[in-house]
Amino acid sequence: FFFAPQNALLPCAAWAVTASLPPHAPTMCAMQCGYGFEGDLFFVCGVNRWSLQRTLNSLQGYRVCTVVVHGIDIGDDGAQALAALKCAPALHTLTLNLRGNTVGDKGVQALAALKEAPCLHTLTVELSDNAVGPSGARALAALKEAQSLQALTLNLRGNTVGDIGAQALAALKEAPALHTLSLVLEENAVGPIGAQALAALRDAPSLHTLVLELWDNALGDGGAQALAALKDAPALHTISLDLGKNAIGAPGAQALAALKAAPALHTLTLELWDDCVGTEGAQALSALHEAPSLQLLTLGLHGNGVGDGGAVALAALRHAPSLQTLTLSLQKNAVGPHGAQALAQLKAAPKLHTLNLDFDRNAVGDAGAAGLAALKAARPLHTLTLNLGSNAVGDTGAAALAALGDAALHTLTLKLWDNAVGSSGAKALAAGLKEAPSLHTLSLDLGKNAVGDSGAQALAALKDASSLRTLTLKLWDNAIGAIGAQALATLREAPSLHHLALHLGKNTLGDTGAQAIAALKEASALHTLTIDLSWNAVQAPGAQALAALKEAPALHILTLELWDNNVGAHGSQALAALKEAPALHTLRLNLGRNAVGDSGARALAALKESPALHTLTLELWDAAVGDSGGHALAAMKEAPALKNLTLNLGKNAVATSGAQALAALKETPSLRTLNLDLRWNPGEPAMHRH
Repeated sequence: FFFAPQNALLPCAAWAVTASLPPHAPTMCAMQCGYGFEGDLFFVCGVNRWSLQRTLNSLQGYRVCTVVVHGIDIGDDGAQALAALKCAPALHTLTLNLRGNTVGDKGVQALAALKEAPCLHTLTVELSDNAVGPSGARALAALKEAQSLQALTLNLRGNTVGDIGAQALAALKEAPALHTLSLVLEENAVGPIGAQALAALRDAPSLHTLVLELWDNALGDGGAQALAALKDAPALHTISLDLGKNAIGAPGAQALAALKAAPALHTLTLELWDDCVGTEGAQALSALHEAPSLQLLTLGLHGNGVGDGGAVALAALRHAPSLQTLTLSLQKNAVGPHGAQALAQLKAAPKLHTLNLDFDRNAVGDAGAAGLAALKAARPLHTLTLNLGSNAVGDTGAAALAALGDAALHTLTLKLWDNAVGSSGAKALAAGLKEAPSLHTLSLDLGKNAVGDSGAQALAALKDASSLRTLTLKLWDNAIGAIGAQALATLREAPSLHHLALHLGKNTLGDTGAQAIAALKEASALHTLTIDLSWNAVQAPGAQALAALKEAPALHILTLELWDNNVGAHGSQALAALKEAPALHTLRLNLGRNAVGDSGARALAALKESPALHTLTLELWDAAVGDSGGHALAAMKEAPALKNLTLNLGKNAVATSGAQALAALKETPSLRTLNLDLRWNPGEPAMHRH
């Protein structure tokens, strides 16, 4: 297929599909053209080795300002062809996504010529999982000569850059205008020598934001000690170092703590997951509280053997004078009640307003949960996330955490999945949190507990929370049935609730429960609704009931997750009635593994008649859809308002005829974005993704 981009100068909605494929080619490619918000012409395309040159030729004669290219097996020859973009006179923003495209040093050397693009100020080159070695890295370092380049991202994950390549890339410090640099060198056999070279980026004259992703290399303590020299960077205010899986121990952590002395630093991220920092290293890192201007700190210490001693030490971060946002990731660190209680002292941090404590898979228990409840006294804390998943927290701990309802929080996320919380714990949480005076956003993850119907009934009391605007309840795998569903449906009575998400997968709701949940159609203020009933034995009657959500007076965003039920063709036909929802503009229907069939697909195609629908996602993976269904869904091109369409038809029986029909979706006059997944179908060669 080939469709010329004759609409390249039309408004943003105009787009064309471009491909020049031999019969065996695996993928159709897409191109989107139009004017951006300020009149800049943009160009987005997917290309392979057959369509690349033709696509580039189509750009000639236009003053394109933004280009995004998604490559598919273009190789070195394709990379060399892309280098011609250096001649685009108005190009200022370029993204080349060439992940896994068999690009080697030869192709990268050609891409380095982009330094000659006269107006280029933002460049992203995604080269992960290719065959780039030291010479390719050396070539990319020549981008330092780009006179207008201000922001550069080079993703070289999973190549063979090594220390020599890292040394070469350090020459980017000479780029005169570069203020933001992101180097992704994960899985590249970079060691202390390479880290020492990269630390020289501190000398970059204009650099204020630096991201170095170096996980799964061979840095060790020596590499961490070398990178600590970034503390001498005079203008760096944002530093992000991902050093996970690098055998960094306490000496390396101690060295990194010296970053507290960076004169302009206000944002610091240190990811040290799966290293060997230990208690001593955590104690060293707690010295970051001495950084005078540090406002945002993220410490990722997953799997480091920090223990209670390290947690106690990290509580010293409460003394940081300017700290406003703190994230501590302490997953799998053998932290117990004592450590959790110590970290509750963060309530005394004078300026802390956002706190994220991740204790996933530790041993906090009820006593630790009770200790963390002391965070209710934190001022000026307004946003709190506590992840206590898989921590042996029971009803007693849940009841203690309910005291957070006394806090001055406006946003609270409690993750208590895979614990021992039952109905009494759920009741306590609901009773405490519904009284929170200023809470407007609440997310409770109680998945894989023993909440049951009685717990769900208790949680329905959150409808009485006077200030609550957004509520997410994750209750998957909790033995909740129709009685619990009926109770949760009373959340429709919440007077101010605008956003509601109920995740009830892997329960026992059945059709009766689905029918009960459908009563949410009566919610007067609800405009965003997510209902996840995956693995609930919902059949056609349940789907028919859910279709009544079309009557919800204010609903404009709806997500129905019905994966792996037994909705079938009749249920799909019923759900097509959602086209009648007068205000609905965004709809996601997941009917994967539901035996929708061609007749169900034909029915769902009627969603094209929805008067306001501009974004539609139909997940029909493994749903017994064939060519006839593909032809029917192609009628979506007649949708009057549709701008964004996703059709996932993977693992069906759509053959060439159906795939060709679906390709006609390019003719939809209003469509801006199309994602079409036909993997594992007989017609896969005609798959189009954009």
